[in-house]
Amino acid sequence: MIILFLDDNEFRHRIFKTNNLNHKICCVYNTEEAISALNLNPQFDLVCLDHDLGGVYGAASDDKSGYAVAEYISKMNDDIRPKNIIIHSWNGPGAKRMLDVLLNAGIKAIYMPFNEEMKIND
Repeated sequence: MIILFLDDNEFRHRIFKTNNLNHKICCVYNTEEAISALNLNPQFDLVCLDHDLGGVYGAASDDKSGYAVAEYISKMNDDIRPKNIIIHSWNGPGAKRMLDVLLNAGIKAIYMPFNEEMKIND
């Protein structure tokens, strides 16, 4: 499985990679890197998104949060956009907004706050 993992926290990246050694993981740390990765390889099997990136909180800064990536994915063509999304943010209200934009676009998405045992099954 090819996974795009967006988070600004290096510790979370290390934990996620360690728990998911049988998957190819593309680690990105901000909205620009995530959108660039989606443009280069739109065939990710799974995308894991954090909301708060680099101290960015709240709707006033949507363009620098994971919400911007969720919105971008929601507007991608059906044939290339990821089919499965996990929102792993600890920011419940931010995660809910991301989940809503994805579900409204018909994308399979779930909210599962990050934990140190987060493992993706094949």
